[in-house]
Amino acid sequence: MQRAVGGLAQGHQRGGGLEGDLRRLGDGPQRQADLVRLLDPDAATTARTVRRLEQTGLLRRYPCADDKRAYLIEATTASHALREQVESLWHQLEDATSGNLSPAEQADVLHVLEALESRLTRAAARRGA
Repeated sequence: MQRAVGGLAQGHQRGGGLEGDLRRLGDGPQRQADLVRLLDPDAATTARTVRRLEQTGLLRRYPCADDKRAYLIEATTASHALREQVESLWHQLEDATSGNLSPAEQADVLHVLEALESRLTRAAARRGA
């Protein structure tokens, strides 16, 4: 359920991809250029998002020792705490919405949500979003 709902939301965020997926930084520092490729093809949008998250204390940005042109981005303790809260909320939502459904019913719901996601993605592509 989380994957389906998250997928629906992900395709419709503008510049919020990094905020919505701090999990990518959970395994340690990553190069900012790599985050651009993963999250948003617009480097300026990603740079603004990183700056905003750095100002709020959720990320730390520092020069890469191996490449003076690159910066490394890592999640802070505050970011890890926020991620845990968000994951807990997702589990609560999943329990509230599908906790009493059988595995077959859950599969049916997931199928419908994936179909909706596909339709929304196609509609966004037609509009040039």
